[in-house]
Amino acid sequence: MCRCAITQSRRHGVSVEVSTNTFEWESRSLLTVTVRDITERQRAEDALKQRNRELAMLNRAAQALTSTLNLNAVLELVLDELRRMLDVTASSIWLLDETRQALLCRQATGARAELVQGGASRWDGRRGVDGPDR
Repeated sequence: MCRCAITQSRRHGVSVEVSTNTFEWESRSLLTVTVRDITERQRAEDALKQRNRELAMLNRAAQALTSTLNLNAVLELVLDELRRMLDVTASSIWLLDETRQALLCRQATGARAELVQGGASRWDGRRGVDGPDR
């Protein structure tokens, strides 16, 4: 018996499992082939894997929160984890300074993080962000 899973069509997103079995009948060797649609099972497994990755990230963030009082270290760890989970090259946290009416980059990680770290953008509550103001 041979069992294997094959993705039949990427365009249509169909996954199938193909099983074969040989047996003897009236002095003849016969082969049976069973094809089973496992698309929904595959989607459920993928969703479960994604959820497990998210929970692992939250667990690492919680460990960081309880292991240090250094806010910069915690923010950097959380941003790195989110960046990996979302599969992006950079991430940052911006806070609104209402006194200056500016968004301030509190923490940045990833590609060119140093370009935005500590940067500011003018903020107008009616129109949003006007642009960089370093």
